[in-house]
Amino acid sequence: MPEQLTYLGLLNGIVAGESEAHAYLQVWADATADPVLEAKLRTVAWREGEHALTFARRINELGGEVRPIDDALGRAVEDLRQIVCAQIPAAAP
Repeated sequence: MPEQLTYLGLLNGIVAGESEAHAYLQVWADATADPVLEAKLRTVAWREGEHALTFARRINELGGEVRPIDDALGRAVEDLRQIVCAQIPAAAP
């Protein structure tokens, strides 16, 4: 096993941030009624997800592994989803 590289923690933080941005942007895209905004949000979300995967792959290539920082992302995304959904009127049947 290779010696622990000092910057793996930084790369792991980048993976977490990019993953978080991806999740938030997906929730926003799901909630918007504007099709142009939705398309742009999905494009940016896709890019953020790609960044997360690229950095995660590099961590693995360096002999490390991506470690979750905590479960704050899951809780925050669910909170955001509830807030956004509460602000969108239900569609009429």
